[in-house]
Amino acid sequence: MIPHLDAKWWRLSAYDSALVSNAEGTQVSWYRRDPRQVREMLTGAITAHVELHRRWNELRDRYRDASAQITSFAAWEQTFADNPAPVRERDRAGSSAPAASTGGTAA
Repeated sequence: MIPHLDAKWWRLSAYDSALVSNAEGTQVSWYRRDPRQVREMLTGAITAHVELHRRWNELRDRYRDASAQITSFAAWEQTFADNPAPVRERDRAGSSAPAASTGGTAA
């Protein structure tokens, strides 16, 4: 059994199956690795890396050619216009209630 404090990904990755205690030490969880899923995910990762390596020069050149446009003020302005921030309830109500303190001073 692996104590909760020691249940880090780098430790659990060494096991196909492990019992891990909860923070209070009153219960355990059984973590099981699915070997078929691991093989599928590893195959996908290797395929992606091979493709990236194969196309590296092409992708580098495309990025260099487009970098001035995609990092321009106009491109960022368009990105924010197309993807507005969600309106929070306190913004919608025009709340005069003070915001939760974050340790700084209000502006």
